[in-house]
Amino acid sequence: MFRRIEVSPKKKELEKLFVLGGVFASPKRLGVWRVSICLKQLFRRLRKPKDPLEPDELRKNVLSELEQRIGYRFKNKLLLNEALAHRSYVRQRKLPANRGCDRLAFLGDAILDFLVGELVFQRLPDGDEGVLTRARSFVVSDESVSKAAKELRLHRFLLTGKSLRSAETPQILSTAFEALVAAIYLDGGLEAARGFVHKALGSVVEESLERGGWVDHKSKLQILAQKRFGRIPEYRVVSEEGPPHQRVFTVGVWVGGKLLGVGRGRSKKEAEQGAAEEALKHKELW
Repeated sequence: MFRRIEVSPKKKELEKLFVLGGVFASPKRLGVWRVSICLKQLFRRLRKPKDPLEPDELRKNVLSELEQRIGYRFKNKLLLNEALAHRSYVRQRKLPANRGCDRLAFLGDAILDFLVGELVFQRLPDGDEGVLTRARSFVVSDESVSKAAKELRLHRFLLTGKSLRSAETPQILSTAFEALVAAIYLDGGLEAARGFVHKALGSVVEESLERGGWVDHKSKLQILAQKRFGRIPEYRVVSEEGPPHQRVFTVGVWVGGKLLGVGRGRSKKEAEQGAAEEALKHKELW
């Protein structure tokens, strides 16, 4: 056991005294090499205990493969490893309940909602609140998020307990994905998290907007037109009929100078939706 004895400030570096087996010894009597050993042992005792989720070198090599898949390299490997620790692993290791992926998933869920909402808002400029809400809900659902997690093969990197039968269920994968989003946010900030979400869920967003029946016709047509032609549909009023209080509008939609559909309605918006719906029915004109 070591006991430090206070000395004058001038000689505090060289005149630290230790009790070694009950005998006082100074650096001069012990020699520099023995003092060095004493200091190392002292620091070792004062060192903070290793975190049980701190990855060892072998685990770091495994995590490096995941970092390549997600396109982000963590400064804090412990944060990444904790995001991948399922509750079954936490219980098996008898760690506190606030450790593991569940706590991080709480934060990741909120960040994912925001970033997907931002992405959907940008991709559906004509969508109203109801359309945007349904679009976001679809993209952040367990089914969609777990699909993105499977593409990353996230289940291969999870830390699970022996009691868990399968790590590939939608709920487990979506929770791990949300925890990963939170870990990236905490390690690299919002821009890093945004880059990962756009990369991981971008194709899911595009597919869901293209195939989803809940998307309004104008938004759906715009997505298809941008994808196929790199252009935005243009709507023009062809004619107006009837008195001012019962006006009927006829609107045509053009893409790249080509008329794709015509619609009629009691308002311009209704007529535009009709034109977009007509254009979607006749894709052979494209």
